Amino acid sequence: MLNSKFSVANATLGNSDRYTAESQVLSIMLETDTAILDLRSERYFTLNDVGTRVWELLQEGTEVAVIVELLVEEYDAPIEVIAADTRDILIALLRRRLVRRV
Repeated sequence: MLNSKFSVANATLGNSDRYTAESQVLSIMLETDTAILDLRSERYFTLNDVGTRVWELLQEGTEVAVIVELLVEEYDAPIEVIAADTRDILIALLRRRLVRRV
């Protein structure tokens, strides 16, 4: 089962949290991947197909726990693996200041 809370840089992230792209971040889908451009740093990042799906769901305002549930339905992997991967993607996006809590 997904842990109810985890931490990154003194912030606690919970299952009911919602995130969205920062205002200075642009993204575009490329086939199954997503390219993300941070206009502040002029750096770009890419997300694979799972990262892209997480990104899409974040932009729709989906709660973290619901993202995990949807990914479990869409991919053939145990919930523990999906939850850990989702957490890792979210932490990476937060550390790079590409998303913010809403």
